[in-house]
Amino acid sequence: MIRAALLVVVAMLAVACGGPASTAPSGPTPAPGSLVSPVEGVPVHIDAEGFTKVTGFTVREDDGTLATFAMGTLENGDQFPPNHLSEHLAGGTRIRVFFRDENGTPTAYRIEDVLP
Repeated sequence: MIRAALLVVVAMLAVACGGPASTAPSGPTPAPGSLVSPVEGVPVHIDAEGFTKVTGFTVREDDGTLATFAMGTLENGDQFPPNHLSEHLAGGTRIRVFFRDENGTPTAYRIEDVLP
């Protein structure tokens, strides 16, 4: 439990301090409007204000495609709080993102752990 908490803190510090997690990921990006919900992949970038307010994130799908999302209000935020993304970023573990188009921006409304 302490190790998991430490991983979260380290990942959040890397994001907040401009560490490797805050560099722009590379890979193909889908054409606007071509994404289909849900998307599965590994988080490779998190945009955050401080340690607790995630504003957006990028996921690398299995084929290398990068999908970037704005963070909306999560319908399952009590099971998957937005800052839980940092654990997936640090561990390279997969998530499933359900999203809707909000003014041309893919906006996450539900995020789930993908079990191996």
